[in-house]
Amino acid sequence: MIFIPCDSTLVNEQGIFILKYTDKDYGMGYLSVADNKQLFLVLGGESVKLKGKSFAIAESIKIIEGYENQVFEQYATEHPLREQALSAWGYLVLARKRQFLRYSRPEKQSCTLVHS
Repeated sequence: MIFIPCDSTLVNEQGIFILKYTDKDYGMGYLSVADNKQLFLVLGGESVKLKGKSFAIAESIKIIEGYENQVFEQYATEHPLREQALSAWGYLVLARKRQFLRYSRPEKQSCTLVHS
């Protein structure tokens, strides 16, 4: 990953800050928040508005404006759940497969019927 700093700023008393980036700074960017956590953002030319309790509580930060970033935030939030569901599904399929292998059909046996 190539890191190219776009801008830096400080937050004012009201918790407001502005970061600027140019048209050549497109793609993905991130804000460094407390404890070296990062808030990833789509740099696609739209304005983005964030709301949260504190940068110290990175999980409290939500994107309230900026469609691409809202969609990305939703994807990033839901992706671990999708991965977990796929993993569980794979486990169930494998467990079912093992069950079928364990109870396989018995081999054919020959028998003779005697009529009396």
